[in-house]
Amino acid sequence: MEADNTKQYSCGEHNDVQIEVIDVNNDQTDASQNQTEELENICSNSSNLTSLAAAHKAMKSLKDLVPCEFSREDITHSADELINSLNAKRKRDSEIIEDFKKTCELQTSRSCTLIEQHIFKIYEKQGKTIQDKIQELYAVLDRISKLEKKIQEFKRALQGLCFEFND
Repeated sequence: MEADNTKQYSCGEHNDVQIEVIDVNNDQTDASQNQTEELENICSNSSNLTSLAAAHKAMKSLKDLVPCEFSREDITHSADELINSLNAKRKRDSEIIEDFKKTCELQTSRSCTLIEQHIFKIYEKQGKTIQDKIQELYAVLDRISKLEKKIQEFKRALQGLCFEFND
């Protein structure tokens, strides 16, 4: 019941070397058709054994790439496995991103706490200095105020003296 599914290709000057190619009926994909055509071109244009070896190796990979029979159930099962695998990888990626976010938030929180503590230490040091300077400023302003009052009293006394002197 199974027909002979092989084609024979003779390669260049080496007519004694022949390569079998599996004919994948009507279900053959464009990629495998292109690969088969490439192999035919390699064989027809080949003039050395290295090219023949490469062609033979490519033919073996073509056989592995495109099995002879695929059932609808096999394809559906493979597609389901692929979808499940993709979903699992996406879920794992989401979990990694969430863990990364949590780690970043924790590190950011720790860094902010350290910065805040450092700022408060600076505030304490500067606060004492500023407090001393402010107290000194108020003391100077208080002296200025007292001196201004004395100057005003002196002006009034001088005016009174000038007024008496002119009379």
